[in-house]
Amino acid sequence: MTALRALLLFVVVATVVTAQATPKCEERCDVSAALSRARPRADEERWRLIPFGDSLVEALAIAKRERRPVFFFGYDGILDNGYC
Repeated sequence: MTALRALLLFVVVATVVTAQATPKCEERCDVSAALSRARPRADEERWRLIPFGDSLVEALAIAKRERRPVFFFGYDGILDNGYC
């Protein structure tokens, strides 16, 4: 009988905690505000101005034309494994 009471108490407490933790509709329905907070700022988007080349030959030509150095980034196709 005590196990049944403990289970019932757990269910009641879990229900109350979940109900309190769930945001109201006004808070969770404002998708546009959440997106604007999640999008990067303009100063965080400057890396997109870097001209990328599809090959080393193309990158060297761009670097020579723009008088800039070449940054070589190579990977095995899977960035999640930590080896670049």
